[in-house]
Amino acid sequence: MTITLSAAPATAPAAGVTKVHGAISATQERILSPVGVYVQHYLRRLESNDADDQSDHLKVHADHTAAEAAKAIGNLDLSDEEDEEESEDLLMTDPKEWKQQDHYAVLGLSKLRY
Repeated sequence: MTITLSAAPATAPAAGVTKVHGAISATQERILSPVGVYVQHYLRRLESNDADDQSDHLKVHADHTAAEAAKAIGNLDLSDEEDEEESEDLLMTDPKEWKQQDHYAVLGLSKLRY
């Protein structure tokens, strides 16, 4: 298979010619404050030198995150037994007219719309 490339435009720089667009700024000293639950956990682990503390903390954090996600979802049931019925109008819609369609209804997810 042969690929032929077109010629470079006349305004392109010659091969090997570089152009500098800016300079590297001088370094600056900054004070950073580490924050968050992971930093707190790390500091607590350094103080206690307990290896089990890490797995316990991560399990509690994962459980908390899972509980918050479950609360956000609520009692949403997406089982296949509760499929929405497709109307004739929905089945006859033209995919090219996607801007005018109800995308939740097309996917059978009308009950998830805000």
